[in-house]
Amino acid sequence: MVNYKYSIELEANIADLWWTIDDVRKEITFDLHIRTMGWIALGISPGGGMTGADIGVGWVDSRGQVNFQDRHASGFFRPMIDNTTNDWFVLQGRELNGWTAIQFKRLLDTCDSMDYPIKSGTNILIYAYGLVDPDESEINYHETRRGTRMVPLQSYNQPPSDDKFAGLDYFELRLNNYIVPSNDTTYYCKIYKAPTSYTTKRHAIAYKILIDDENSDLVHHLLLHECNPSFTFDDNNLPNGVCDEINDKIEPCSDSIATGWAVGGDHLIEFPEQAGYPVGLNSPNKYFMVQIHYDNPQQTSNRRDSTGIRYYLGNQLRQHDLGYLTFGTVSNLLGLAIPPKVEKFIVDSYCPSNVTRTIPKSGITLLSSFPHTHLQAPTSYTTKRHAIAYKILIDDENSDLVNHLLLHECNPSFTFDDNNLPNGVCDEINDKIEPCSASIATGWALIEFPEQAGYPVGLNSPNKYFMVQIHYDNPQQISNRRDSTGIRYYLGNQLRQHDLGYLTFGTVSSLLGLAIPPKVEKFIVDSYCPSNVTRTIPKSGITLLPSFPHTHLQGIVKDYYS
Repeated sequence: MVNYKYSIELEANIADLWWTIDDVRKEITFDLHIRTMGWIALGISPGGGMTGADIGVGWVDSRGQVNFQDRHASGFFRPMIDNTTNDWFVLQGRELNGWTAIQFKRLLDTCDSMDYPIKSGTNILIYAYGLVDPDESEINYHETRRGTRMVPLQSYNQPPSDDKFAGLDYFELRLNNYIVPSNDTTYYCKIYKAPTSYTTKRHAIAYKILIDDENSDLVHHLLLHECNPSFTFDDNNLPNGVCDEINDKIEPCSDSIATGWAVGGDHLIEFPEQAGYPVGLNSPNKYFMVQIHYDNPQQTSNRRDSTGIRYYLGNQLRQHDLGYLTFGTVSNLLGLAIPPKVEKFIVDSYCPSNVTRTIPKSGITLLSSFPHTHLQAPTSYTTKRHAIAYKILIDDENSDLVNHLLLHECNPSFTFDDNNLPNGVCDEINDKIEPCSASIATGWALIEFPEQAGYPVGLNSPNKYFMVQIHYDNPQQISNRRDSTGIRYYLGNQLRQHDLGYLTFGTVSSLLGLAIPPKVEKFIVDSYCPSNVTRTIPKSGITLLPSFPHTHLQGIVKDYYS
């Protein structure tokens, strides 16, 4: 019998999930219960949708036999049977009182190209179910019987029960039977005055997102904004309406996002016991704004909604005040607009001094972080990370074409036009890529870094730009060959003891750096290291990990000292 460490209600009165992890075997065991007598499914998704998801589908047939399939979704259509290896293993299953329950397991990382690994950090679960068993092993369309949850499967912090906060004072910022427009997408904003009935300072110790059960398919996300404390609204005429239509009225509340919830998130959040969110007397927040995104693809009309947020107030003040600090760029026409037809668009966010000037010299304690992007963003960093390995990615069909790859670190003092980053045949854009030509970071190989050191990326990384140089060797002069060669860096879950860097010695093989005269029998290149390179090296020296000598065909490494 499996003793489950974690559990979650995927959907109230519809779907529940239990799971536990065997750290030795590197496998996870699930127990999925869904209120249906048909098929049930659980998937691990890279982005919250079908595409790329690894899915286990099971049902209990009329003979009591448990059936289970390993499937892979390549798009928004019926997922295919995994034709590589079967990596989902059923343990047992049953039907009882209108519910189907199936226990199954899989490895955290199956190394199967048609599966998706269960990584440390946040995982995106998708689930669905049908009303009847499959016909000849083919599942029917689930229609609206589906959902998504974002869960850190390997480190889930079990949310508290509502009972823990029963009897406490609370206040709500909540809609009142708002009629949701029949548009496919609506952003609704409403300003609320902060509670004034508390004559003393109080600490909120938890909050709960309130969503009507019948509208769980409609509410995509909720954001709570703190309004500029220096601004005063007309309390008898607080702004509300479709956000884009009242932009000028809600501008004082647009910058500071206090907290948020989106599909897949937990509804009940408790603050750490040392800190509380201050409300009441002398609270800096006089007004709040709730923004709700409604996703209504069926464009149904006359749906009424009372979504909102409830703060529970503790009976005693806690040791510290808790606050929210928001970094990023607002996704509106004034804050962030991605130009058409660009392949890459980088958003760098900086923290101005007027934000940090009130932070005490002793610093602040970070409790939790909540990175948020929309679908166009593949990644975001708010802390320093260490890359612990890298892999060169070459299409199998082009292995005869790619001769070498070099990764260059660009001069950190140079800034490119991020909307027009240089690319092309190297010799034709030499003047544009000159800031990236000197420092070769690495070359073609599959390399894991030593366990003491990692390559720093993210916060305070010195490298703002990289250049990839690829040498194609095409002696047959074949045309119309397409290629997607590149390099992938793997990021560790913890920072390592030391930062790793690259130090390049040599002479660049260009007309300006190295030109071998014609008809000479011998041509010696001596490379020296100038003082401006070594002046930042500490007196204690540096530790050399691996070395990577490189010459072109004419070159022989005569003396190589490390």
